[in-house]
Parts: sequence; C-alpha cells; structure tokens
Amino acid sequence: MSLDPDNPALLKLLADLYNNQRLFAKSIAIYEKLLGLDPENPALLKTLADLYSNQRLFAKSVAIYEKLLPLDPDNPALLKSLADLYNNQKLFDKSILMHEKLLSLDPDNPELLKNLADLYNNQRLFC
Repeated sequence: MSLDPDNPALLKLLADLYNNQRLFAKSIAIYEKLLGLDPENPALLKTLADLYSNQRLFAKSVAIYEKLLPLDPDNPALLKSLADLYNNQKLFDKSILMHEKLLSLDPDNPELLKNLADLYNNQRLFC
C-alpha cells in the first residue's frame, strides 16, 4: 500500500480505525473524502449514512438513503432505516410509505403491522 494521501484502501482503513475509536467526526470526514473519490459507491454511501445517523445528523442521512433507495428499492434494511429516519424527522407520510413498502415485502410481519397501525393511528388515518 502506498503512502498516497488519496489511496482509497488506506483512507478506508483509517476511517474504520477512527470509527472503532469512536472518533466519529474524523471518520465522517474521511468517508466524505472517499465519497469524493467514488461518489456512486453504494457501500461508502451506506456507511456514511449510518455514521450521520449515529451522530444525529438525520437530514444528511436521509439525503443519502434517498439516493440509495432507487439503486435497491426492495432492500428491507434500507427501507427500515429510511422509515425510522422519516419518523424521527416527523415526516410521517413518508414513513408510512416506507412501512407500506416493507409490509408488501413481508406481509405477515407482526412488528411491521403494529408500526404501520401506530402510524395510521397517530396521523388519524383510520379505515
């Protein structure tokens, strides 16, 4: 591995090291740099979205997840993360859409049914 400051493998290693040491701001800065080198990399986007979310930078996290969603529209983990972030941001209509999509993928999931029922109830969307 070269000592090139833009070496993606070295940057990823350093970002993960910072993350493991709970130096999240430094880890985020490096992932942002990595994303500048490879802006369409889904793994980098997902990692950065998770870091933003963990640091309560929810709007930034939502923006990335919304960019990822068209690339993998039936990914339950992605849909769940976005649903939770929408809920956190009080974007209940969008959260309902994500929960409905999740339920279409797993119609017998009692947790999803309950979450969607709670959202409907809280928004006064009764049948």
